[in-house]
Amino acid sequence: MTFDAVSIHPTSNPVTVDTVHDQKIEVVRTTTRTTADGYEAQNATLKFLIATAYNLKDNAISGGPDWLNSDHYDLIAKITASDESGPPALTAQQRREMLRAVLADRFHLMVHAETKDGPVFDLALTKNGPKFHQATPNDTFAKGVTALDGRAHPGSPMMVRPGNVVGQGITLASLNDLLTQIVHRPIIDKTGLTGRYDISLEWKPDNIPDTSPLADSSAPSIFTAVQEQLGLKLSPSTAPLDVLVIDSAQKPTPN
Repeated sequence: MTFDAVSIHPTSNPVTVDTVHDQKIEVVRTTTRTTADGYEAQNATLKFLIATAYNLKDNAISGGPDWLNSDHYDLIAKITASDESGPPALTAQQRREMLRAVLADRFHLMVHAETKDGPVFDLALTKNGPKFHQATPNDTFAKGVTALDGRAHPGSPMMVRPGNVVGQGITLASLNDLLTQIVHRPIIDKTGLTGRYDISLEWKPDNIPDTSPLADSSAPSIFTAVQEQLGLKLSPSTAPLDVLVIDSAQKPTPN
């Protein structure tokens, strides 16, 4: 199966203004929407689209042109009905495979898979860990996730802001996914923890602009915060990693 109609255009204004800690900052936000008959992405890089099409995290993609993660595109892809019954509903796997075909056709994307040793972090318990508790109904977050500002956020199992995350009933796998985005390396879970937990973590993000309200934060680094606040430790290591290598890619052909 392939999409019958595909539209790809450079995003006209990839940078928007958002408010964080009552301060206006420039952000680049990607939004997606899946429908029964298609897929849409706004403000998406080619790297984001590849990660979506192959169901990968960013750090499992290697190589590519210098604009791989800087040029932004709006994409709309749909299939059309061949009769009065309407278009067939797509599964997630079908949608990913069809998106791969779009990338090969419009971006002339060519890739291959490799397994090679790469840098990771091992996540393990410290001597006094863990410093968080297993989630129980109507306990810590009876009214929803409560951020450091004291305000509740009903229906949100994990609330993430720059330098702050609060989670309700989350697994270590969800925490690892978040930490992977922050430290930019895969994380191997060696904690042995299999339940759902309530956590709160505050740290000072790296590469903060001087104008950011977080620039003067006294919060620790993410590594110190994980150890002191969660009773966990991130240790550098290496492990065999499955990597998708980009052999070639070109800017998309016009519609």
